[in-house]
Amino acid sequence: MEKVFILSNNPMVWRDFPGTNKLEGTLRDVLLQARNFIHQGHRLINHPLAGSVKPNETPYKSLVISCDKGPLDYDSLRLIESAIEVTDKLPELKRKWGEQVVQDFQFIDLTLLRTAIEQLPLDMHV
Repeated sequence: MEKVFILSNNPMVWRDFPGTNKLEGTLRDVLLQARNFIHQGHRLINHPLAGSVKPNETPYKSLVISCDKGPLDYDSLRLIESAIEVTDKLPELKRKWGEQVVQDFQFIDLTLLRTAIEQLPLDMHV
């Protein structure tokens, strides 16, 4: 059975998935750290731009990554590089969101993560 781990900058995910690899930083920071893991031989399990929320419209991102290392997975690398490129092309939106909006963004990211985890093959677990 293959194990996976979660990489996230979302405190709501940290609470619901205690083994999460916590990253204090931006959505882009999560993508860059995921790329580092991919270069080390890990695979990206869920799509980095899943959902309808653009990367410049939310501060949160949670990704599922394989624990096992192997040769460089070029599909994972292409996906993460593409996500970084999209993130860098979109204009940065500087907004001051209230606490409820921040919690809504956290909840959306958590819901997308749960959906990804529910769709994992039976031989994978967090």
